[in-house]
Amino acid sequence: MIETDVTYHKPSQGFKESVDLEDPAIEVMTDFTRVTAISVNPCANLEQARERMISRGVQMLFVTNQYHEVMGLITINDLNGTKPIQVLSENGGKIEDIMVRDIMTPRLKLEALDFSEIQKARVGDLLETFKRMGRQHALVVEKDEFADKQTIRGVLSTTQLSKQLGYEVQSSHMASNIAEMARKVAEQKFGHLPPGQRFSWRGRIWQKTSTSSPAQRVTTSHASFPVLQALFRQIQPWQTAPELTRQTR
Repeated sequence: MIETDVTYHKPSQGFKESVDLEDPAIEVMTDFTRVTAISVNPCANLEQARERMISRGVQMLFVTNQYHEVMGLITINDLNGTKPIQVLSENGGKIEDIMVRDIMTPRLKLEALDFSEIQKARVGDLLETFKRMGRQHALVVEKDEFADKQTIRGVLSTTQLSKQLGYEVQSSHMASNIAEMARKVAEQKFGHLPPGQRFSWRGRIWQKTSTSSPAQRVTTSHASFPVLQALFRQIQPWQTAPELTRQTR
């Protein structure tokens, strides 16, 4: 007999507890072949969207139609930011009348990173990419060769990066974050700096400098992370959502 408080299995992705700048970027990607993507109806109101985020422990929802096609995205920043106020000032009405579709980022404005690039990238590459984007989320897409269409494979977020790095990542202050984190990595490799010495950025390397000696080259790649070349690849017009309830393994 089925018990009254029975529930069902929900797939979950196990992340590494901690990563550093040289770890593979794939370690911090939420993979929709391993965990179910969360979506919301475009006609849901903002409170319903907020409750869904809270109940599922996420800060971003896919906005999908009845065919599971992606219409856009909505994030916690959309809910807490100025978008609702702008809608009210333009259209009037009440806050409870605003729907998800009114403040979401529409599909045509969504950009993504290619999964093949993520497979080759490092965590430091993602940090630099988020710095340039000035955003907190990035979609990852791949080509489904069997269906001959693009699918959303996963999502990257500064929230997940922060959890695994043990360091708060904010895209608006990403440049100083990267410098500080790279400095910590370099110190772990070369030891703590004595008074009067520091690491300074010189192109693609770090130099150990002091007032009494010439700059010493630090031959390490820890401080050099290019922006991913696939950045801002637009979601194709026929893009569909991941199989929200079946794409698990």
